[in-house]
Amino acid sequence: MSAKIIDALTVVAEITGATLSVPAIRGMAMELAQHPEDAVLKALARCKRECKYRLTLADVLERLSVPGGHVGADEAWSIAIQAMDESVTVVMTEEISQAWGVARDVMPDRVGARMAFREVYDRLVQQAKDENRPAHWFPSLGRDKQGRAAPLLEAVRLGRLTNDCAQGLLPAAQPKQQLSIAQANPTSPVSAHHLIAQMRSALRIKNNEKQGKSLDGDDKTGRGNT
Repeated sequence: MSAKIIDALTVVAEITGATLSVPAIRGMAMELAQHPEDAVLKALARCKRECKYRLTLADVLERLSVPGGHVGADEAWSIAIQAMDESVTVVMTEEISQAWGVARDVMPDRVGARMAFREVYDRLVQQAKDENRPAHWFPSLGRDKQGRAAPLLEAVRLGRLTNDCAQGLLPAAQPKQQLSIAQANPTSPVSAHHLIAQMRSALRIKNNEKQGKSLDGDDKTGRGNT
């Protein structure tokens, strides 16, 4: 039984106003012991930030990533709900996609849609676990081509897409070579944001150069060569 998990459980319980006895905390810790310690501590850190009511074991389990690369139902829902906007690029799994297909039919009842999603998603992930099938992540490209960089870069950072796959999906005008930095330093939590800032800066420079040519009379149409 991990002392770190027991300590973290105690702190989160106190912060969320839960009154847990020592045996209850030990019981929760034993239940969580089947998961990697690092994953449990991350889930408890999320509980500390997100839980508005008294901590329960279910709160922690919902925030644990499922072995095989599958994410918990709450995180899966937050990914799927982005697909409502067809301009947004979303990187999802087969299980998320299938569960979202069911939930979409329940919209605009968002509460009902979420319940339907969770039920289907949990069942599909359990099937995948029983069959030892890892999560297969794939991109669903949105209409906004310039908005694809952020989700693709984040997916590379999280190891959900390969660098080559993401590069091939970026518009030609964007500096694809920046993706290799995200892959080389996948554990850095700020790498994606840093890369996006670099890409935006490069695009601004390119636009400024085009505007300068237009003012000098070199480009009478005001449009690029693409």
